[in-house]
Amino acid sequence: MDEEKGYDVIKEAAEVAEIGERKSQIEELAVELSRAAPGGEIITKEQVEAAKRNIERVAKMRKSPEGKCKVIGVDKFDGEDWVEGEYDTPEEALKEARRLTEEAKPLASHHNVATVYYAYDRDGNYLGGDTWVDE
Repeated sequence: MDEEKGYDVIKEAAEVAEIGERKSQIEELAVELSRAAPGGEIITKEQVEAAKRNIERVAKMRKSPEGKCKVIGVDKFDGEDWVEGEYDTPEEALKEARRLTEEAKPLASHHNVATVYYAYDRDGNYLGGDTWVDE
């Protein structure tokens, strides 16, 4: 698989799942992968399918059938993610996500390996919370 094709496959997976703020991270990863192994096998079909399944899983986790707003924690070091809590209003969820991210900051050496918290509205749209970067 050539580098442009590898990039396009990952970019397409991100677009299909409409993953918002994580889309740019996946696109950046695609570029880095294509530079790391020019002309070689960058990513297998199985890896693409696994990435698509994970993207779909996270997209479902962000939405709330109960009409609540969610805060999702992500450990960027090991990739673990979880629902931290559900809130009645977007303001409550955003305030809590920011507080939790600030609380976790001293435990990380860099934002690339930090635990961050993201707030989502009832429909799964990103509200903010990652105070390491401009939300």
